[in-house]
Amino acid sequence: RNGVDGKKKGKKKMSDGKLLKWANELINITVDNWGVPEAAVDLESKLNTKSFKSMDDSLFFLLGLAWAMEPEAINWEVVSNGSSYTEKLSNARYVISVARRLGALIFMLPEDIAQGNPKMLKLFLGSLLGLSI
Repeated sequence: RNGVDGKKKGKKKMSDGKLLKWANELINITVDNWGVPEAAVDLESKLNTKSFKSMDDSLFFLLGLAWAMEPEAINWEVVSNGSSYTEKLSNARYVISVARRLGALIFMLPEDIAQGNPKMLKLFLGSLLGLSI
């Protein structure tokens, strides 16, 4: 319900730090419980991030997050190392399709992930967070 000033009462804004903390904790808990999938061992160092600006390999973080939410959702055999823009774009298409299969509403293009667009990456994380609540 809106108050006199037009702001919604009882709603708190999720800060970037809290959003990243949630995502990193979920990935770490899953790695602790399940280990890193054999096909993703060489990508393990890219599964955590400290800021949206450092997410040029964001797709690995996003794939890791989708995997943490549903370990059987990711087929790591089809994920490339993302060394070229074409590979990043292919992986981005894949992570968007996985997120949609998990039930997330995704309002972004694969190019947003491949180019590391911070605003769109926050939106993507927020969509996945919404699934876990």
